[in-house]
Amino acid sequence: YLYERKSMSKFIKFVAQCYDSSTGKLIEEFIILDEELTKATTLKELGYLHIEQINFLEKIQSFKIKHQIMLNSLSVCQKCAAKTVKAGVFTSSFHAALTDHKVLVQRTRCKCGWQSPTSIEGIFGSALHPDLVKKQALQGSKESYARAGESLNAESCITRAVNGHSQIHKSVELVASKLEEIRLVKPTGLVSDSATELIVNIDGGHIKSRGDSNSFEAMITSVHRAENLKLVNKHHNEITSKTIVASAKDDAQKTIKTLLHNACLIQGMDTE
Repeated sequence: YLYERKSMSKFIKFVAQCYDSSTGKLIEEFIILDEELTKATTLKELGYLHIEQINFLEKIQSFKIKHQIMLNSLSVCQKCAAKTVKAGVFTSSFHAALTDHKVLVQRTRCKCGWQSPTSIEGIFGSALHPDLVKKQALQGSKESYARAGESLNAESCITRAVNGHSQIHKSVELVASKLEEIRLVKPTGLVSDSATELIVNIDGGHIKSRGDSNSFEAMITSVHRAENLKLVNKHHNEITSKTIVASAKDDAQKTIKTLLHNACLIQGMDTE
């Protein structure tokens, strides 16, 4: 006798649950993915594609954000401490490191006239997650803003409006302005031993401005101790420690001079 044996089918299911830990009551259950496991005939079919991983992450993020943002709903007035009432639900944008989300924000109000924020930006001061700002600032400092946007979009497998030229510029400027404040302050915790000799390299050039025929001057300076120049071989030397500063400000070189002075202090310059 010949028997036709049906092979067993295997499925894989990913489920997200929000529940009350004290009572065990299930608040919401969401099936993120429910699919049949199939044999991978090519390496491409093994595991999940990049875009599938991003979609998977997006669903997980959205589920957590949905329930997490509810904890930000204010039941007490921030002005008079009276009990508030619900005053509508508003849709707000939130941009994570790799995904974009629409978030429902519950507004509350008080009889004294106070109302709670109706957006992620209103609650936290920005709709961009710090991880995304960090990625934009790092990528935007390595290459043009247009290329930086393309690189970041490639990570997300989609073209994201938040990775546009202007936003990456804002992220770079945000971090750069803070770094400049730090670098312009006289450094503390300097090395105890003073340098007998410092080597300073200064270079500059004019860079064409984006979108017009004008250009601006950028200057870069490196400072190192003479003893930090080590011989690698007869054709190469290596600087084991140096401090680099730069400025493109049109301020009669005021900023670059201050930065250079502080760089020299870091490398061991003293009153001698």
